[in-house]
Amino acid sequence: MDKRQTDEIWHRLARAKSLADLGLPTRDGRMDLRGLLAPQVKVTPKRPGVAALENITVVRGQTWRGLDFSTARLESLRFFDCRI
Repeated sequence: MDKRQTDEIWHRLARAKSLADLGLPTRDGRMDLRGLLAPQVKVTPKRPGVAALENITVVRGQTWRGLDFSTARLESLRFFDCRI
């Protein structure tokens, strides 16, 4: 999966848009997102003991079904009021 496709997947997931037209394979009846990388957090030191976090992916009020995130790296995700 290239960066452009990964960016488009996250754009759509965060906005409850369909992934169906992206041509992604399925695995056991689920959209195959194995190995997907979430956007990586950028840490910028501001002063001793204080850092700013940038590029955090926040997902609010979404319902995701039929997605296979096995081996995906989702460290920077923050979910609020979601169903997965």
